[in-house]
Amino acid sequence: MVNVAWHPSGKYLACSSFGRFVCVFDISSFMIVKHFRVGPGAMFPLSWSPDGHFFAVCTACGLVVLDFETGRHVGGSGSSSENTYDVAWSPDGNRIVYVTGEGVYLIVWSDENGIVHKEHFEDLCPVYSVSWSPDSRYIVYGLRFVFVRLYDVESSRLVKEFERFNNFGVCVSWSPDGRFVADGVGSGSIGLWDPLSGKLVKVLSGHFGPAYSVSWSPDSHFLVAGFGDGTMVIWDIDSGDFIKVHGHGGPVYDVAWSPDGHYIASVSRDGSIAIWELITGL
Repeated sequence: MVNVAWHPSGKYLACSSFGRFVCVFDISSFMIVKHFRVGPGAMFPLSWSPDGHFFAVCTACGLVVLDFETGRHVGGSGSSSENTYDVAWSPDGNRIVYVTGEGVYLIVWSDENGIVHKEHFEDLCPVYSVSWSPDSRYIVYGLRFVFVRLYDVESSRLVKEFERFNNFGVCVSWSPDGRFVADGVGSGSIGLWDPLSGKLVKVLSGHFGPAYSVSWSPDSHFLVAGFGDGTMVIWDIDSGDFIKVHGHGGPVYDVAWSPDGHYIASVSRDGSIAIWELITGL
């Protein structure tokens, strides 16, 4: 398994793999309730629409949008010659962004008409991760080396560029309260940036090795990261305290905090899916 995403209701969990399928689990029974064949591809980044009616998944044939209830194909964006590394639906439901080895693709979406506009920028520059601001005006995306960039989707312009304190990074995520952008870098530390000033506010340390994925708790007080040695680390943002969780036999490719904040889902290269219940604070 390589990617995981919670349904907005918290009742379902979608997982994708290196094969051709996306599976949706019912959390109460952890039984597969939906099974979608989405086509060829090395990996399937996926993202739910905010209302939970659709989900977007990236394949070697480009972006595909599926109706969750019927499984019907309701939109597509054409192909890319490069792997797709991340996809994110905007909080207002009006746009989808996905990133590839060829750059950033920004799509305007309508529930009635599907994809109505497509924009491409950062041409031929590999982009590994992307995340929306809570107000859906900006996206932040991480280039393979050195830079994290902030882009205004309303004016179609680059507004800020953050230079990483470590040259290599894979994952970025905007906090739900809008205060920070988390940037997972190759050293194992997580940088927290102020998106307004572009300044590095804090560095969360406690592990070594590249972070493959980061996810915020819904209240923005905690951050979880998945690492290449099969470890997850959960930080208290204010205190910097952390705990390490060992539960996978391979790299943790993706982590996702549940909408109610009570659970963390993780998936690993070893094929396992885990759901962790959070009982107490750090």
